[in-house]
Amino acid sequence: MATGIMRNFHRLLRPTGTVRIVVPDAELYINLYVRARSGEAVKFPYVEGKCLPIEPLNRIFRDHGHLYAYDFSSVQEMILSAGFSCATRVSFMHGRDPKLLVDSPERAVESLYVEGW
Repeated sequence: MATGIMRNFHRLLRPTGTVRIVVPDAELYINLYVRARSGEAVKFPYVEGKCLPIEPLNRIFRDHGHLYAYDFSSVQEMILSAGFSCATRVSFMHGRDPKLLVDSPERAVESLYVEGW
């Protein structure tokens, strides 16, 4: 997701319009990885049984056509740099505009939700 795309969202939306961005939450996976590497028992999303801590990171960052890993700070910066006045973290099925709440329940456990206006 490039800043140019975000600028187009800002250009095309009405002045009170909201953009809702939903991406895999890199921070969630990195935090779980660090905790697992320090010996803590953690549960990675979509992993049954044991695995090396790096395996879920590779899955989320490389599979499904993903080219970049995002955390809240990176999405927030992209939204604000595009001209939106506010960027805030929201959650599954919660946000400013009910029409934008078309979230996938199966992805809720691993997703980062950010809205800008």
